[in-house]
Amino acid sequence: MTGLEKILAEISGEAQAARQAALDEARQQAEAILQESARRTEAECEKLRTQGKKSCEDMISQARAGAELQRRRVLLETRQRLIGETLRAAGNAILDMPPQEYFQALIRIASLYAHTGEGVAHLSRRDLDRLPPDFEKQLNQALPEGCRLTISAEPRSMYGGMVLVYGGVEENCSLRALFGSRSENLLDLADEVMFGPRT
Repeated sequence: MTGLEKILAEISGEAQAARQAALDEARQQAEAILQESARRTEAECEKLRTQGKKSCEDMISQARAGAELQRRRVLLETRQRLIGETLRAAGNAILDMPPQEYFQALIRIASLYAHTGEGVAHLSRRDLDRLPPDFEKQLNQALPEGCRLTISAEPRSMYGGMVLVYGGVEENCSLRALFGSRSENLLDLADEVMFGPRT
């Protein structure tokens, strides 16, 4: 298993643990909201029973709908916060990898996103400063046939990872872009776990 695959497996595990913790916390909060809502509803019903059964049923229905909306809002906020924290932690973990593992992960990323032909790989200032001397050679040996990348000496302002440029076409393989594309999958998974499959 490569360094990147290990990180992705760790991210997945952390995301599942974070999702379960968020779900447990949200359930507790929702239960408290429902209990408080039920208490208020019962007090209102006692006062309104003289105005008729229909009026009382309307109040209960409104209170439950409000509690459900509040529960969903709390779940959504918690989910988004935890997924954001998990992705930031994963990105930091990759940046903190030993240089040899980190640059091997970059080679793996480049081999997945490289285009056929000649391109230029742009790195951050931090990565250029610690670039192994034979990195470009290792990179090109790992690329699919017909692909070639030259490392640009000009740094790009980015979090980590690389941007591959082929003429006017850019393939954004920065860590922020890669994790951003995965965050939608995590959000969808969290939605499904908390609210059930979409129909």
